Amino acid sequence: MGDSRSPQKLVEELDNYFECMATPIEEQGGEILKFIGDAILAVFPFDLTLTDSGTQACIHAIAAARSNA
Repeated sequence: MGDSRSPQKLVEELDNYFECMATPIEEQGGEILKFIGDAILAVFPFDLTLTDSGTQACIHAIAAARSNA
């Protein structure tokens, strides 16, 4: 994409992409740690003292990944 678009257009398209990707992560309680090129590093926190907290974190991560935002 960088070879076929102006820098301004590329930044605009990446901004739109990251907004679409970040919204479902944040809606599901995830936290974005870093944008890496066109990738996102995100975590879904859980509480070790709660029995199903890890399961719920996984459910939220999958829901964010499957979102059609």
